Amino acid sequence: MRHAQYFDLYKLSIMGERMSQLVKAYPYKDERGVLLYEKLLFEPKEYSWGIRQESGGHKRGLGNVRRVLYNLPKIVASKPDNPVLFVKSEEEADVLSRFGYLTTTCGLEYGWNSWVKNYSIHLPLSGHPVWVITSSGSQCSKLLGEVSATLAQICPEVKLFELPGNDVNNIMDFIKIYGRDSTTILEKTARNAPLFTIEQATKRGRGRPKKEEGQTVKKTKFQLLDEILEIVGWEFFFDQFGELWVSRENNGHYENILVATQRFKDLVRAEYKNVMGDGVSKDTIDQVISAKRGTLDPNQDVRLIEHRIVYDSSNDSIVIDSGRNDWSVIRIFKDDWKIDQMERSPFRRDANCAAYDVRVGEPAGEWDSLFDIIAAKDFNSRGLIKMWMALTMIPNISKPGLIINGPPGAGKSFSAETIRQIVDPNENPLQAFPKDIENLKLALFKSHIPNFDNLNRLDMDQSDCMCQAITGISFEKRKLHTDADTVIWKVKRQWMLTGVNIPGAMADFLSRSFIVELKQIEPESRKDVIELEGMLKKIRPGIQARLFKCASDGLKNHANVRTSGLHRLADAHRYCLAMSESLELSHAEIDTLWALNSEAQAKETLDGDVVAQAIMDFTQNKGRWEGTPGELYEELTQFCDATSQPWRKLWPSTPATLSKRMKYIMGSLKMNGVCIEDTKFNSQRMKKLSYTGVQNKVDFLDRI
Repeated sequence: MRHAQYFDLYKLSIMGERMSQLVKAYPYKDERGVLLYEKLLFEPKEYSWGIRQESGGHKRGLGNVRRVLYNLPKIVASKPDNPVLFVKSEEEADVLSRFGYLTTTCGLEYGWNSWVKNYSIHLPLSGHPVWVITSSGSQCSKLLGEVSATLAQICPEVKLFELPGNDVNNIMDFIKIYGRDSTTILEKTARNAPLFTIEQATKRGRGRPKKEEGQTVKKTKFQLLDEILEIVGWEFFFDQFGELWVSRENNGHYENILVATQRFKDLVRAEYKNVMGDGVSKDTIDQVISAKRGTLDPNQDVRLIEHRIVYDSSNDSIVIDSGRNDWSVIRIFKDDWKIDQMERSPFRRDANCAAYDVRVGEPAGEWDSLFDIIAAKDFNSRGLIKMWMALTMIPNISKPGLIINGPPGAGKSFSAETIRQIVDPNENPLQAFPKDIENLKLALFKSHIPNFDNLNRLDMDQSDCMCQAITGISFEKRKLHTDADTVIWKVKRQWMLTGVNIPGAMADFLSRSFIVELKQIEPESRKDVIELEGMLKKIRPGIQARLFKCASDGLKNHANVRTSGLHRLADAHRYCLAMSESLELSHAEIDTLWALNSEAQAKETLDGDVVAQAIMDFTQNKGRWEGTPGELYEELTQFCDATSQPWRKLWPSTPATLSKRMKYIMGSLKMNGVCIEDTKFNSQRMKKLSYTGVQNKVDFLDRI
């Protein structure tokens, strides 16, 4: 019976296509003795890295866990002048430890330089004399040469020497041959060995040792790449949509990279070349990644990956991707905000993602400075823009889209670009509207805040898709390089549209929008683009700080805010009230702006819908009307002579279609004095139409 400490002694694991038995686990601990990971030995003889789980087994691979030297607690506790013996394996280190030596290893065959770069694994040996011990049959001579070259820069004495004697492949062979004289011979060999110099490392060559008779078969590139991916410490995981990602440590921070991208393959090739000095094919990369995918649990190895902004429930904060090269985040709390680092970043980045300019301690900028650039002069337009921008900082709720319309020369595109560069900095702030629905869904998914420029018409399918993006839409797409596998994407997005006209008259679409109309800029008030961009560069950090202050207020106040009446996108309305102080708007002003926007929505719905106009005219003419849906369809069609009008193709083709269209515009009609009721008489469906007169317009001055 083996030692009880290896509690998973008889646990079976799949290695390749054969069953292997775990026989030993070599622990790697941090300075305090806390277990980080283990080197696992299986029979038939095979090694693997693993992290011990609470359930008792191991999770294969190392992910982002810190890499350390074997026996690190003993090294840290030892005196600086105590020699450390660096050997190729944990078994050799354990054997020499029984003779009273301070021993260590990294447990690698190659990849030392990567662990030095990413984890500074060598630093605990600083100040110690080090004996790096190899043997004639060792396949690790290249690695031990790299170890010696690294340590020679931080240690007072480094000696790299080979164990004496024939047929000595390792420490165990050496002790078996020399018996009691082993330690004497070892120390004599160490004394006589020359000090290692950096020049020696350059003479050793970069190639791997040639296979000698009796040595194991050379590993394939598949095996080498699989091991290298463990050595470099990349953590593979699925996102919430089932896409495979890798978290990669880079200069002290972690980056998320989608595996199905060319960038991932380029990084893999760079790591392989760094370790092996050779190239690796796309097919080999694909095969290794396919095997990696198979080892992950789609129910456990999952992380939430979002664009730009998430809510962290663990400390009630909003987390925003800064867009900076160090992958730092902006973390907003109820009373403050700061720039921070996250080991497990929850963000994905598109190629055009740019950075926020704001710095910690940046004072909140003045809203007026923004409207020196954006040509919104009236109080209503400014209020809607401020509320819309502040809402971009709030995750997980449905928020309105922003429609900027106006005549040529009103600065619509530049205003939309300016807003985007503040709330969601991007190298490509404006984009053309996609021609088909599938590309529209993709554009909505790939951008945090899509900004579609110069759009003047939406068909019904496009309008529905934009509506669904506001409240949340799920759609299915085929995975790359597969015929049957699909992935379901879920999207909830704010968006911006610009156009001379409002691009869409459907009530459902307009009810999810803030409508801002800009006036033509007078010639004497125009500024050139270079001047405007210079002004934006100056004010952008302050306005961004102002928006973070808005979000902080929203976190602090939204639970205590009570809204007046029911609003479309009620959560967004409530957050606006919660952010009123930083928005520099009173609750009454916010309510009024919301109501005025609803009026504008209703007006645009009626102005752009032939059915709405026909019902308005018909009801005003009749005063009151009652009948079946079929009777209404016939009378309404005759009343407006729909079959002979230029817009006859837009007219409903059946009574059922007319009833469906009426449901979408009932709210807008009611705001303009037309009431529609659905009733039953003798089990027959009936419709009642009545004209009550236009309701009182909202008087902004009365509300404030």
